[in-house]
Amino acid sequence: MGAQFIFTMHKVGRFVAPRQGCAEGRLAKYGAATELVWLQEEPENMDPWNAIKGRIYETHEQTHSIRLVSRFVSGSPACGSARVHAQEHAGLLHNALSF
Repeated sequence: MGAQFIFTMHKVGRFVAPRQGCAEGRLAKYGAATELVWLQEEPENMDPWNAIKGRIYETHEQTHSIRLVSRFVSGSPACGSARVHAQEHAGLLHNALSF
């Protein structure tokens, strides 16, 4: 198993704008990384994934495998059950950290 590097993106605009270089600079520190995982707790059709995925593929497709880990597409950001939410959350973390 290879090393995993996790960092958060609080300002997605910095990822999209290459002149600011936030994510690119962070990724450059981890030259051994070969996979980029976008993890979001919201369903795939919510949060910034749909807006940013083109930029991610454009800048990293040649050097990294890229995958999204999120809840299934939904009209609601929540499932409505604390028990189901906990199960989904555990599944997200498992999928994000699985190779």
